[in-house]
Amino acid sequence: MCLRKGVGVEQNSELAFAEIIILAETNNYNLAHYTAALMLLQGEGVATDEKRAFKHFHEAAKGGVQPALYNMGNCFAFGRGVEKDEEKAFRCYEAAAEAGDPSAKFTLGTWYFSGKGNIPR
Repeated sequence: MCLRKGVGVEQNSELAFAEIIILAETNNYNLAHYTAALMLLQGEGVATDEKRAFKHFHEAAKGGVQPALYNMGNCFAFGRGVEKDEEKAFRCYEAAAEAGDPSAKFTLGTWYFSGKGNIPR
């Protein structure tokens, strides 16, 4: 994280990603999966790769990283790295909200209010 943000060292996103992806793929460290997904989605220190980002969000979510579920919902809602599927997005948002994620609670509320995704009001 220090390399990624330049805290106490010179900021170097490329090196930060290289270290984070090792932690994720070699050690299956859940927070590294989540951070790698964010970096892949934003093209931070690595070329943007939405499919690979979704894979890492999924691994992080399986490991209990709460915001990863919300981000998976966003991927399904907007078709980022996966086929757009509002039903799957809703299920991810619902699971994240039940786990306490405030962004997921807000998103679910707006979906219920607007009737988005054929969700009953």
